[in-house]
Amino acid sequence: MSSNAHVKICFVHEFLGQTKDWIPVIDSLEENFELRTESLCLDLWNDETLGPHLSFQQWVNEYRQRLKAWAGHQPVYLVGSELGGRLLLHDFLQRSWEYAGACFLSVHPGFLDATERQKRWLEDQVWADRFELDPWSEVLGAWNSQPAFAGSPSILRAEREFDRVKMAESFRQWSVSKQELDGFLQVDPPVMWVVGENDPELKEQIGRLEQTGAPGIYRILKNCGRRLLSDAPEQIAQSIGQFIRDVEYARSQVPS
Repeated sequence: MSSNAHVKICFVHEFLGQTKDWIPVIDSLEENFELRTESLCLDLWNDETLGPHLSFQQWVNEYRQRLKAWAGHQPVYLVGSELGGRLLLHDFLQRSWEYAGACFLSVHPGFLDATERQKRWLEDQVWADRFELDPWSEVLGAWNSQPAFAGSPSILRAEREFDRVKMAESFRQWSVSKQELDGFLQVDPPVMWVVGENDPELKEQIGRLEQTGAPGIYRILKNCGRRLLSDAPEQIAQSIGQFIRDVEYARSQVPS
């Protein structure tokens, strides 16, 4: 790949995330991988047109318009963490061939079992009520104490940085129980799934996906839990940078 390759990347943050979380990753891509990045960091909480008043498909429809206005016909890489990755995944499964590639960080692919879906739906409704009504310190402490985050340090966020009504609504509109499952076997690579070795739930889910024969690169990062961006920002930047560099090199070898 030629040095200073120019790439467009669309980033979407996790549930307790913010657009600024991507700054260290973007800086590392430019400094360590000679990538000139043009980045679109979508904000799920402060962008009125991309909030959780939208269903999965409505969000995708709105996001596609935003992406087209920003990127035109140039191929775009998708990078999503947790909730943001699940939203991007909903679109990627419908038209993966239109993208340069996708990196899904700690992204749940969805439940196959109907009982698991129903259980998660009920759990998410409890969280919706708690994030809307409970004292911030209490609900944040309870959220951080979940087994899913046992392998990661607790994340502290100020209440003033979030719209709690929107956070609650995200559990209702974007619950994992509503995650689409069709299209994994038809995905047109390249795609990379990254989970932490200290995240048993997602390791199991991604392992199942790999066993189905779904195309993709599957990576498990050592000494990491669910919150990859805070657990190991340098490892994440390294994984994304190497992925993009490999894809760009492969593209450069295809006769025009």
